[in-house]
Amino acid sequence: MKFYEKAIDESVRNGIDKAKAQVALGEIYYSKENYLKAQPLYSEAMPVLPTTFENYTELNKKSLLLNDIAKNQQTIILEDSLQYLSTLSKEKQIAIIEEVIKKRKEEDKNKKDTPTVYYPLDDSLNQAFTDYVEMRKKIKKPMTERAKELAIKKLVGFARIPDTDVIDTDMAISILEQTATVTQLIPNNEVNN
Repeated sequence: MKFYEKAIDESVRNGIDKAKAQVALGEIYYSKENYLKAQPLYSEAMPVLPTTFENYTELNKKSLLLNDIAKNQQTIILEDSLQYLSTLSKEKQIAIIEEVIKKRKEEDKNKKDTPTVYYPLDDSLNQAFTDYVEMRKKIKKPMTERAKELAIKKLVGFARIPDTDVIDTDMAISILEQTATVTQLIPNNEVNN
C-alpha cells in the first residue's frame, strides 16, 4: 500500500498515473471493506480516467456505490457519537461541542486559506480552470462540485491526445477560454451548470 501511496503523491503524467494508483489502492481498501478510505480514492480518480479505461463502467458503478456506502457509514458514526454524547453530563457535552466547533472553525479557515487545485500537474491549466470557476461565480452562476467534476472530465476527454493518456494543455486552456467567453455572452437565466 505504501508504494501506491507514493505513486499517488509523486505521479507526473497529467493525472492518469495518479488515477491508476488511486484505483489500485482503492481496490485494496475496498477488498478489506474499508469503504471510507476507498471512496475518496475512487471519487478523485474517476473524472480523470478515460471512458475507454479497462473496466471503466464497473469502476464507475463501484465509485457511485462507495459514495452511498461512505455517506451511510458517516451517518452511523455520527449516530454512535451522538448516542455516546447523550450519556455524558451537560458539562462534558458542552466541552466536547465547544471543542468540535473550534476544530471546525480552524478547518474552515484552513480551507479558505488553501486554494483548490484542479490540475495539480499543470499550473497553467489549473489557473485557467480556476479562472473559469471564478468567472462563473462573478456572473452569479457558480458551479457545484459535481459540475466541476463533470467539466474536468469533459475537458480531459476533449483535450486528450488520441491513443494516449496525455492532455494537450494548450487545447484544454483554449477550450476553457472559449467556453468562458460564450458563457459570459449568455443571459444568466440561460446558463447551465
